[in-house]
Amino acid sequence: TIGPTETADELSLRLGQLAAEVVRDELPGVASGALRAIAQEESRATEAPKLDKLAALVDWSWPAARVVGWILGLSPAPGASGVLCGKRLVFFRARVADLPPEEAPLAPGTILPSKGRFLVMASSGVVELLEARVESGKRLSGRDLANGLRLRGGERFEWRAGEQERGVSPREGS
Repeated sequence: TIGPTETADELSLRLGQLAAEVVRDELPGVASGALRAIAQEESRATEAPKLDKLAALVDWSWPAARVVGWILGLSPAPGASGVLCGKRLVFFRARVADLPPEEAPLAPGTILPSKGRFLVMASSGVVELLEARVESGKRLSGRDLANGLRLRGGERFEWRAGEQERGVSPREGS
């Protein structure tokens, strides 16, 4: 099971440890001939496309749990991102915030006013950004980044710089 705040990097390390145990336990069976390799059916094999910056943009119209999964699944690289106040932010850690939806009836991608937390409205639920950075900056806690950006609440993530007004979603054309 993937942990609720486990990043792709952390999962990869954990799977590597499990793989080492499987090899240790099963290698004698391979050496003795008791276990045989089975070739993968090439017709069922798929390749994952490389994600570029555009494809890694967060779609705030998704439910909060899906946004959090996207952020954690792309952490640390290539890193899920968003454009806010003309700056590209890269996200590393997030969680679904413990706020009732009626306390946050704002459009997806809107920053919620909050002391000490970086909260963003999703289509259903609220995402708390726990760790992020401005594209060329260092990693900061969500709180420190929100304070550094002087967020007051009401600001809104753009889909792509200048395209939110035209209603273009992050996945269109990518």
